[in-house]
Amino acid sequence: MVLYLIYGATLVLKKLKKGVVPTAFEWTKKKNSIHEDRLVLRKSKIKQVEKENIAPEIQSEDMENVFYDQDDLNIEMDIFVVEECMGKSFQDASVQTEIQCAVKYNSNQTQTASTYFMCMYNFEHDNDAVNFYTGLESFQKVQLVFNSLGESIKDMKYIYRKPPPYMTLLNQFFLCLIYLRQKKTHFELSRMFNVTLRDLRNITITWIKVMSLQWREINIWPSKELVKFYTPTDFYKKFPLTRVIIDGTEISINKPALPLAQQATFSQYKNRNTVKPVIGMTPGGLVSFITLTYGGSASDHQIIDTSNLVLKCDPGDSIMADEGSTRSNGGLWNSN
Repeated sequence: MVLYLIYGATLVLKKLKKGVVPTAFEWTKKKNSIHEDRLVLRKSKIKQVEKENIAPEIQSEDMENVFYDQDDLNIEMDIFVVEECMGKSFQDASVQTEIQCAVKYNSNQTQTASTYFMCMYNFEHDNDAVNFYTGLESFQKVQLVFNSLGESIKDMKYIYRKPPPYMTLLNQFFLCLIYLRQKKTHFELSRMFNVTLRDLRNITITWIKVMSLQWREINIWPSKELVKFYTPTDFYKKFPLTRVIIDGTEISINKPALPLAQQATFSQYKNRNTVKPVIGMTPGGLVSFITLTYGGSASDHQIIDTSNLVLKCDPGDSIMADEGSTRSNGGLWNSN
């Protein structure tokens, strides 16, 4: 194509560069990049393999959220390019192997713990790791605490939806213990257990509610003879009548939106919004009493007065507390 332009009285001849064509035509529109084409091809093959090899309880959108996050797409596409350059086609078997690295089913399609992610059974013979992550001494102790929740956990209703099948009940319990013990972020735990952030919130909130409802039925108040038996000798010589030692503990919370809630939860001692229960322990170190949770503005003395702690004690027992919780009796609360 030749264009003739006139600048003043001079006729100028200009030609387009070789290979350049107008972009107004439909066939000259920009095509998808190689990366986008390969990504579409990869997703189509993944969905095909999911239909053939994955149990129906797992939805395809869940699998994409769990195994194919946006942060990993570049790495996966690099792997695909390397395989293609080596003359290997993308086989369905390779996708199936990759998925089995995170989800593993037995021949009966029942829930089984996978050995390819943060699984409780990986620590069956590693008590040091169990103690680090959960605070419990051994794998057997974790199972004991888990079994104390009873058979009702098999029928519990989740706040959102049922978690992925590879997250067994024991693994969900293990995840919740790590969340409470280590205070890890949701993002980190989601990567450790190969679950989406939505599933992680679903598991933690549901299990905390279930544990609260189940364990509050257990009577943790020990008898007077049991307290005396486990009381250290030196302590018993000085305070023979002490039945329980109490103290308040404050937990920081986000600032509430309502002004009245802000006032009720603001703690002068911590200078932030908190909630506060009072915890009671035997002289031997066993947690034996927990009050309801109140706003941070409530004093230990007010919380104790509204609880039934004094009614639990026998006549003649003493309750040991710090100065903030006592009346005017030098740190001991006598039960009449």
